[in-house]
Amino acid sequence: MIYADYHTHTTYSHGKLTPAQVVDRAIRSGLERLAISEHAPKMSYGLKPDDFIALRNELTELGKGRSIGLMLGIEANFLGGGKLDIPREIKFDIVVAGYHRSIPATNAFAASALLQSFTKHSAVERNTDEVLRTLDNYPEVDILAHPNEYIRLNIKRIARYAAGRGMLLEINNRHVTMSVEDLQTAAGEGAFFVISSDGHTDDEMCRFERAIDRAKEAGVLGLVKNFRE
Repeated sequence: MIYADYHTHTTYSHGKLTPAQVVDRAIRSGLERLAISEHAPKMSYGLKPDDFIALRNELTELGKGRSIGLMLGIEANFLGGGKLDIPREIKFDIVVAGYHRSIPATNAFAASALLQSFTKHSAVERNTDEVLRTLDNYPEVDILAHPNEYIRLNIKRIARYAAGRGMLLEINNRHVTMSVEDLQTAAGEGAFFVISSDGHTDDEMCRFERAIDRAKEAGVLGLVKNFRE
């Protein structure tokens, strides 16, 4: 069973459920821990620092008397130039980072990645260089979100890096972005995984079936850190 979901979204960004509804859904699903990891500021629907503070306060209230551990997270964006859009004034319990094609195309990486996300062109090694350079600048990143979503990466290099620093690679139930071969390659490099719902709607929230099936097919379910028999 999956006992923790570290990647969910609410009406604070473009999710369809309120934080209270997400927490209730997580409890009904038998989860022990839940992170609401809202989108970072550079997304059009991303949160500003004051919004994260408000969400933190709401989670504190929602957690009172509950049997579930609640965490404030962020899903930050690879912006190019070795940067993520993490507000430094906010203390997050968990940091998720991923590429999203809605970031402003204000530099060579962002412009190239945007083009790749809509075409079959794939600058795998250049993408990987930028992601690894950025992660070096942000040791607080806990999870690499949906690897290979929108832009392709060299999974062997990413996995070796993740294994060396203890960062988890996400098997995303909403976007199952890593193939069986990708997962097996990553496991061969010593990487570990986390399964997330990336829930935005009631139908998606705290759902893990597709990700579990992919992990089983690849033979890596035992390497998923938030899974236990």
